[in-house]
Amino acid sequence: MPRQVDLTGWWYADRDNALYYIRQLNDNSIWWTGVRAWWGFYPGLEFTNVFHGVVNPDSMTIDGHWADVPRGSSLNDGQLSLDIVQITEQERFVRSPDKPLIPRDGPPHDGRPPRSRFELRQKPQGTTGGFGNIVWQKTDPIGPVGADFVEFLFGQVKRDGGGNPLLDEIKPFKDYAVIWGHIGAMGPAYRIGWGPLQPLDYCRFIEGADEGDGDITFNLDLDAQDRRDLDSQPDFWVQSSGWLRPAAQILARLNLTSSFHSEMIMFGREEDEDHCADSHGGLLPGWAETSGNSVLINGLPINGNAFTSSEGIIYFVLFSPEVPGNQIQVLLRPQSKVRVTGVISLDMGHSEDDHPTRQLEIHPLYSIDLQQNFGQRRPGADLTGVWHANDTGTYYVRQVDGNAVWWLGLSRDQGRTFANVFHGALDQGNTVRGEWSDIPVSAGGARSSGRLTLIGDGSGQLTTTLTAVDRTGGFGGSLWRKLYDRPFFFTTLP
Repeated sequence: MPRQVDLTGWWYADRDNALYYIRQLNDNSIWWTGVRAWWGFYPGLEFTNVFHGVVNPDSMTIDGHWADVPRGSSLNDGQLSLDIVQITEQERFVRSPDKPLIPRDGPPHDGRPPRSRFELRQKPQGTTGGFGNIVWQKTDPIGPVGADFVEFLFGQVKRDGGGNPLLDEIKPFKDYAVIWGHIGAMGPAYRIGWGPLQPLDYCRFIEGADEGDGDITFNLDLDAQDRRDLDSQPDFWVQSSGWLRPAAQILARLNLTSSFHSEMIMFGREEDEDHCADSHGGLLPGWAETSGNSVLINGLPINGNAFTSSEGIIYFVLFSPEVPGNQIQVLLRPQSKVRVTGVISLDMGHSEDDHPTRQLEIHPLYSIDLQQNFGQRRPGADLTGVWHANDTGTYYVRQVDGNAVWWLGLSRDQGRTFANVFHGALDQGNTVRGEWSDIPVSAGGARSSGRLTLIGDGSGQLTTTLTAVDRTGGFGGSLWRKLYDRPFFFTTLP
């Protein structure tokens, strides 16, 4: 069938209620992921859904299936039918304080281009599963982001006490580094740098209050296997693979210490003390920020709920509707196996003469994933959950209706390098087969599609590893290991 309209691009639903990254292929198949809220550092924590369907250019309709994946807080699925409607009126996006547009290709500006002459409109009679969005309007994707964008952010984000930029002391080397390791021993490096009874207030922070520097810190120790995992990442130590400064400087320090000092910042905002009361959100995730601007632990925002137990252990109280009481308590116990994501940096506030390796940091820390103990009971578990792959991507997998399998796969930089949607099925044995397509999270991201066949470890839908035995379209990942189940089957981690 001929293509009368190209639907590939970014689509804003219901006047910016959600953002959809849509890809239409030459065979008129169509793929997407949709996220709400899209305006935080982490889009999609309210919901993230994926879709696979077919465009009929004669009737100007779309029909297919959709499913939520476990990046958001809902897990629904169903059918979806849409009309493609030509319109005459164009609109222009208007920024608002609660929905700031911080484009990924540079500083904030006045907004995105005018929308196209087409809308997508939901057909209620062909839609099931409680799908919410009604009307979509198209615009162009924001362009690719250079590796030095993080340096721009470091130059904007203010530190406590005088409002000096983060860049004055913290020199970024590699953004979105994904590193496996173990929480280090308790000691001076293991702490919450804010008074336990003090309000989590940005003005107090930026004015240099006596409560502390606001950082939550610990050492991430790498054993031999952790180091092999790091060194085996594709081109990790290659200078052209996103390093802003010489990778050799980091490698030399890591060879001496086998440890990264890791710091979650409290706030990642740019307003100085004269404008702190006007601040509405951050440029970098902070543990005292909320929702999509917060540091994440197992995909859930900290939202300021960080505490120290009577034994001195740092713990977090996270909220999830999936567990009794809606709360999960996460303990950062020494020796816990974790995967962290953040910026590899050198802290120039420490003397290299006195501390030859102390400068080596993951600062700021974006997220922590504690690997689930899969030896414990897992009532009702299947493939649904969050997975790590050897392409350093994170895969949000959903199994529905017994054997249908969906995922959203995001590269370590939140999908700027690649973002893909998979739709397939688990057979009665140990094999998952299906199709996949890249989607346009970034204008400069990958644009391929193909088929995949994966095999598990022999335990059917309870498998915690998947291995690709057949790949087409140049798919990069070949081995997946599960981080944790969804829904959550625990109230305390680890």
